[in-house]
This record gives sequence, C-alpha cells and structure tokens, in this order.
Amino acid sequence: MVRYIHSCILNMHTHTHTAPSHHPQNLSASILSSTSLRLTWQPPPPQYHHGEIREYNVRLMEASTERLIVMTSTSTELVVTDLLPYTLYECSVAAVTVEEGLFSAELVARTAEDGMYSSYVYHCYSIYLFCSYIYLCVISGLGHLLSL
Repeated sequence: MVRYIHSCILNMHTHTHTAPSHHPQNLSASILSSTSLRLTWQPPPPQYHHGEIREYNVRLMEASTERLIVMTSTSTELVVTDLLPYTLYECSVAAVTVEEGLFSAELVARTAEDGMYSSYVYHCYSIYLFCSYIYLCVISGLGHLLSL
C-alpha cells in the first residue's frame, strides 16, 4: 500500500512539468537591414508555463519558397541574419519547458530592399541636421542669413 501511494505522488510530480499550454505573446519584428530582422516577444502568462521555460523555438518561413528556418533562443529576443532582401517571412515562436509548447500566431515581416534602409536612415539624419541648422540660425538672430 505504501509503495502504491509513493508511486502516485511521484507520478503527479512529473506531470506538473509539461509543455506550456499557451503561446508566447506580442511577437514583433524590426527591420535591421535588407538581410536581417530582430524578433521580440513576451513569455506566455506564468500560469501556463508548467515548469521553467528553458528556451524558445523560433520558426521563419520564407513565403515565396516555403524554405523553413528554425532557430532557438534562451531570451525573448532573436536577431536573424542571412535572410534574402525584400522578402516576406512568416514568423512564429513557441516556449519550451520539458516539451515544446504552442506556437504563436504567425507574424509576417519583410526585410528591406538592398540599400534602401541605410539610405532612408541617412536621409532622415540629413533632414534632422538641416532643421537643426535652421533652428540655430533663427534663435541666434541670424535668420536673415537664410536665403531659402
């Protein structure tokens, strides 16, 4: 009888650590370049962890070719490199305890065109410098020197 009770307690303990029963939340993507994206997310709500989250499995599917990229991360952020320029990727993430949990809804992200993102940043910075120059001329009383 004692042996049976001990077995049941051990069995109950091992079943409390299973796969997360909820997916990670707030998956988002940021364009870093024409060949890289930064993915960030939040863990599933704590009541759905069912153990300690050891890592996250991240899937990216290249929309045009259906090539699947699978990566892991121990944090809630991942920079994915070596992607194709101006390409759509379907991204999703799952938390892993002792088993893989549910994948998040897919997020569609597109890498930048070759050279477009860096050009955009350069133009924004140039506009900022130009506006700063005009502002300094106006507040210093040298606005009459601006012949725009």
